[in-house]
Amino acid sequence: MWKDNIDLQIDKQFNMINCLVKLDSENVSTLVTCLYGALNDVDKLRQWDHLRNIRMTYNNPWIIIGDLNFIIHRDEKEGGNPISQTELDENNLLLSTNNLHNMNYIGNPYTWSNMRSGDEQILERLGRNLTSMDWNDLYPNAALYHLIALGVIIAL
Repeated sequence: MWKDNIDLQIDKQFNMINCLVKLDSENVSTLVTCLYGALNDVDKLRQWDHLRNIRMTYNNPWIIIGDLNFIIHRDEKEGGNPISQTELDENNLLLSTNNLHNMNYIGNPYTWSNMRSGDEQILERLGRNLTSMDWNDLYPNAALYHLIALGVIIAL
């Protein structure tokens, strides 16, 4: 953010950083939310309430980027305990309530693994980008790439 003509406003809470970004080439500010999804139900409800409040506060094009830690379709998980239809419905309600759309991706369908093999392996798509329609209109050629993990670092 060292360039001239970039206006950046930052707000952080509930494991998310919200940035209102205006580039000199754009007429409108974009809301960028970087999010690490809550892992328990209580924190998830707080986080999602905060997302709803953000949507009611800002009418800007919006992109949410990060490890959201939730699944919206059964085919986004392989192995482990099945996800309930109730949980899928709640996750999809968050998207529809805020008029957010799951950004398509190129590459591996899974962004997380429990690093086990055979019957113990669990694969899930937890990392994702969510976008508003007006964000899609501003950036029609944007692409999301799921890269292949090349290695693992183990710290002892």
